Amino acid sequence: MLLLPKAALLSLLLISADALANEQQCRANFKQTGSFLMGRTFSSWEEFPAETQQALFKRIYADVAKSGLKIIHVDKEMGILSAEQATTGGDGSAATLDFMLIVEPSAKGAKVTTTLKSPPGKALSQDAVFKAICSE
Repeated sequence: MLLLPKAALLSLLLISADALANEQQCRANFKQTGSFLMGRTFSSWEEFPAETQQALFKRIYADVAKSGLKIIHVDKEMGILSAEQATTGGDGSAATLDFMLIVEPSAKGAKVTTTLKSPPGKALSQDAVFKAICSE
């Protein structure tokens, strides 16, 4: 089983900075699709009423950069950031975890959708992913 690298967990934890209300919202919106053989996709979204799209994107960009994730693509105008993290499983096998963060305006301020994709044949602890995406 692959464990999320500390840097990946840190970056996702920093995104969820608005305490319990956002954590509960994120947990309610958490989804997992796919399978071990095809790869899994974990996703959720949260609204941040006190932030604009631009301010939230800037904060998320800085958090991801500081975390050690490799930033692959940034589109500030569209509010899209993709990143990856190389990791090693318990058996020594390597894998790349793909992250996609989309920040968009919402009626209440700004909305962040976070997606994490695991490669086929690699297991991630759903609990660790859940905590990473939805914990403060």
